[in-house]
Amino acid sequence: MIKSIVKNYAQLRKVCDKVEPKEDIRQIIQDLKDTLEATNGKGVGLSANQIGYNKKICYIKMPVKKEGNKIINEELIMINPEIIEKTKPIAVKEECLSFPGLQVVVKRFVFTAVTFENEKREPCMKLLQDFYAFAVQHETDHCNSLTILERKFRNTNT
Repeated sequence: MIKSIVKNYAQLRKVCDKVEPKEDIRQIIQDLKDTLEATNGKGVGLSANQIGYNKKICYIKMPVKKEGNKIINEELIMINPEIIEKTKPIAVKEECLSFPGLQVVVKRFVFTAVTFENEKREPCMKLLQDFYAFAVQHETDHCNSLTILERKFRNTNT
């Protein structure tokens, strides 16, 4: 089901609850897929709290390669994601479906390692870089009550 994307800052600033082992989250995952698809390419990812569920679940649909005129996407469902390693910080310009029209320069890391459970509830780890790593950091931040406003780049020497 297509859900409305949450634009309420206070709601986005709540830490999401961990998904329990036997918890049925199939509807949340389907709603994430349907809602992201309905954005018609305006976004590459959503977290569950952006569609009204206070759960640590993210969905990313990332274009990974082009074959002729067709773009091949990789879909990634992350349940209880946790970034365990990040290196090479840089400033990147990001947007967020919860803040339409707003672009913010944020601090992200070029290389990221993330652990999570997949849709089958199997433990996984992915090593990511560049745009894919940025997307995972963005959605994982949502699960942890952080938005691009909290990640706004500040030019400091620390």
